[in-house]
Amino acid sequence: MASAIVVLLPAELPRLTPDWKLSRLTQGGRDELIEVRVRCAPAEAPVKKAWREKPSNADVKLALGEIAKSYPPDAQPAEREIVGKVKDRLGPEVTRDQVRKALKTSPLRGRRGYRSTKA
Repeated sequence: MASAIVVLLPAELPRLTPDWKLSRLTQGGRDELIEVRVRCAPAEAPVKKAWREKPSNADVKLALGEIAKSYPPDAQPAEREIVGKVKDRLGPEVTRDQVRKALKTSPLRGRRGYRSTKA
């Protein structure tokens, strides 16, 4: 005999009468649900933070251009350092992916095989 899990809404419960000895819910003397097990509702998932508006990619590019002016022409700062400086200028909503896309056309982009240098 297959059993199914049925979730009742709180509005449906008042019309049903529990029969505790036989583990069933009845309505007007008729069986509505048999072999009933009552469990507590699961704890709700943590509430996610509200969706934040990210700065536009153009704003990130402009901020990165201003940051690049503060470095010498041959500087190759670490990505972590650049992301931190962009977040300081535009706020914590800036994603690392946005900074990486802006770095592709920036003079601060690192070269393969070279280590980053300090400013």
